[in-house]
Amino acid sequence: MIRNIRLQNFKSWKDSGDIQLAPITVFCGTNSSGKSSIGQLLLLLKQTIESDDRSRVLHFGDSESIIDLGNYRETVHNHREDSRIGFTLSFDTQGVLEFSNPAYKPHPVKHHYGPYKKLTLDCEIALLPRNEQVVVERMAYSCSEDSDPVGFTMLRKRDGGYELTETGGYVLKRRKNTRDMSAPNKFHGFPGDADSVYANIDFLPDLSMQVCELPADRFFLVGPLRQYPEGGYAYTGERLPRVGCSGGRAAHAPLAGKGRRMRFFMNDSFGKPA
Repeated sequence: MIRNIRLQNFKSWKDSGDIQLAPITVFCGTNSSGKSSIGQLLLLLKQTIESDDRSRVLHFGDSESIIDLGNYRETVHNHREDSRIGFTLSFDTQGVLEFSNPAYKPHPVKHHYGPYKKLTLDCEIALLPRNEQVVVERMAYSCSEDSDPVGFTMLRKRDGGYELTETGGYVLKRRKNTRDMSAPNKFHGFPGDADSVYANIDFLPDLSMQVCELPADRFFLVGPLRQYPEGGYAYTGERLPRVGCSGGRAAHAPLAGKGRRMRFFMNDSFGKPA
């Protein structure tokens, strides 16, 4: 479950501050006060994770996606392309999250970390004006609760490479004569060359996987998307397993069901089957 969320320079939010969430959370406010932006951020992250393109930091959307936010300029607060979009998610871990520092094999107990019940992801996204590229400026994971907190942060350098820093006493062991890491996968994933730069970070993909599992199980949209109807719809006669993530094929449903016979049964508590 997502416990807290924070938005910075996203849509109508300059800074939402820390928003605490519960199993049922209701947002109330006037029109254009930023209620929808909170859900849009979660859906943006969901469709980015589900995208096949690992190099795309954020999938702002298209005609086939759940939402279409346009591009970076249309999404960043006040359309200031020099501002960084930031977001923070704190959530319960899926399963057991714990690891050891293999650089200290003689003392595995002393250098054991976890188990952790809470994971926080804090990201800053920017637009490079010279080539219109969206990049991750900062990606930070923090593990906490039930054990001493520890964190790992990827920072973008001026030359485009990335360095890894740690907090909480975990000592990174960098291999000799290695270049900086490449860019993260999307907004949340450590790059594939990370373990060729550092010798004791084989557990880092587990942190990214926690984020991947979260949207698939938790992010859903129920309600209108404010999409205008099209002037015409093409139907080729196929049966429809669903009407699409935004209901775009709802107009096909009556045609797909034409000529099909269906039987309905009432519950025994209301009488005999019809």
